[in-house]
Amino acid sequence: KRFLRSQHSIRICTVLVVRARFHHLLLVPMSYSSIAVTTSHRSALASQKRAFTPCNKHLSLHRASSIRCQATGQEQQAQAKISNPAFNVTSAEDRVRLRSEAEAPWRSVRLTLFGFSAVSASVGLLVSIPQLIGALGGAPNALPLADVGTNIAVNSGAAALFAWLCVRDWQARGRQMARLTREEALAGCRLQLANGKTLALGALRGAARVVICAGTPEQVSASLASAEPYKAELVRRGVLVVALPIYEGEGGQGG
Repeated sequence: KRFLRSQHSIRICTVLVVRARFHHLLLVPMSYSSIAVTTSHRSALASQKRAFTPCNKHLSLHRASSIRCQATGQEQQAQAKISNPAFNVTSAEDRVRLRSEAEAPWRSVRLTLFGFSAVSASVGLLVSIPQLIGALGGAPNALPLADVGTNIAVNSGAAALFAWLCVRDWQARGRQMARLTREEALAGCRLQLANGKTLALGALRGAARVVICAGTPEQVSASLASAEPYKAELVRRGVLVVALPIYEGEGGQGG
């Protein structure tokens, strides 16, 4: 202390190594006169450091809770999407529509092209009608009658052709949808196997080729008897024959 308080003390620069936060080394040139840090100052710095530590903990807890809340929100959104029928293919109509698109993937494109082409040709035909009237009436600056007749013929033929193609494709789509709807209805029928297990016909899709023999009991028995010689070949090819007597037989009883 006497040395520090002396007026003739030589200022000697030293380096105070302070270990900063995140363990970086900070080199600060200071004199002996500035090294005199009292115990109160040290305690104040320590108290400030302790005061900042809970804040960091609270900040970490806040970030962790925010992350947990975000994860919980994402899980709830995923569960909502799963529970929402719009994201699930559970109805028969959705399955029929998907199977229709899988069997004829370009039908929608063809319907769009044929429809727009028919509409475009029809508009051209409507535009040619005033031109035809002007050519027949001898209006000034009117197109020659031969050119107008050519335009009308081309537009009429194009409109008729594309309209026929569009209608034919649309009718084919209707027949396909009816067939797939009938297949989906049959897929919901219950079937009892030889081992006593009961399951829906749709569960056999992709595993076996189901052939249903429907008719009177006599007809069903005759069909099964005629298929008996080919039993091994049918089993090898994965064909499953289902007997379904649904009409009344000669005895007046139906199955």
